Amino acid sequence: MESIRATTTVEPTWRTSTYTGNTGQCVEVGPLPSAVAVRDTKRRTGPVLMFPSKAFEQAVRALAN
Repeated sequence: MESIRATTTVEPTWRTSTYTGNTGQCVEVGPLPSAVAVRDTKRRTGPVLMFPSKAFEQAVRALAN
């Protein structure tokens, strides 16, 4: 698996899935130049998971099928 630097100077533009409604029971994603950041909507200042862009795209496609 490709490794991603843990620190970045670029702040992602976070967005929440439209499937969430207003429940707050989901995650937010934020694209970065070479990765996608994922965080818990209820813990916005908590930990962030980073996935290589390609791996995230493949996972989303696999889940959609």
